[in-house]
Amino acid sequence: MTHPGEGGPAGNSFRVEIPDSAIADLRARLERVRWPDEPPLEPWSTGTSVAYMQDLARYWLAGFDWRAWETKLNAFRQFKVPLHGIGLHFIHEKGRGENPLPLLLSHGWPGSVFEFHRLIPMLTDPERFGADAADSFTVVAPSLPGYTLSFVPGQKRFSVEDIAACFAALMTDGNFCCTDGGNFNPSEKNMTVFLPGRLCIGLITVSKLLIVAKPS
Repeated sequence: MTHPGEGGPAGNSFRVEIPDSAIADLRARLERVRWPDEPPLEPWSTGTSVAYMQDLARYWLAGFDWRAWETKLNAFRQFKVPLHGIGLHFIHEKGRGENPLPLLLSHGWPGSVFEFHRLIPMLTDPERFGADAADSFTVVAPSLPGYTLSFVPGQKRFSVEDIAACFAALMTDGNFCCTDGGNFNPSEKNMTVFLPGRLCIGLITVSKLLIVAKPS
């Protein structure tokens, strides 16, 4: 298996498999929480509502189905590749159309690539949702370096510029790509990392669309 673009470094297949012991440990810690009292003020006026946190803890303790979500997440093609001194995790789902456009999806903080679990099928197979197959994308969705599945204790830390450079290395197609942006990921000022030797045809952020011209 090679990277999302031609000539990219090899990546190893990856599956989310949380050990039973880790889930049991989390549940045991949730059961042992020592809750503070709720101040006699308006809820949330001095911080997070204690009642809200108790409801959330009960959900994580008894309501969240770890194995069901693992099954959903592992339906995507996932890989890990050594890049810039870390093991970078990413989803790589090929578009179903004739000539799908490579699209880099970058999540925000706090968050993870799995917040895209409903969006990715719509991008890779738009015809399935009543749209034109010619508008399909090949999606590459990396976990931000230092977060979730792209993190191990003790690894080096990344600035926003470092993340942009790492994602540029991931998208080693040499032709073109399009990318989105959220609240904590490579912004338009960092997208110049993509330009030497490759073409970024667009950047979609929360508030605007930036079109980057092909270098002369």
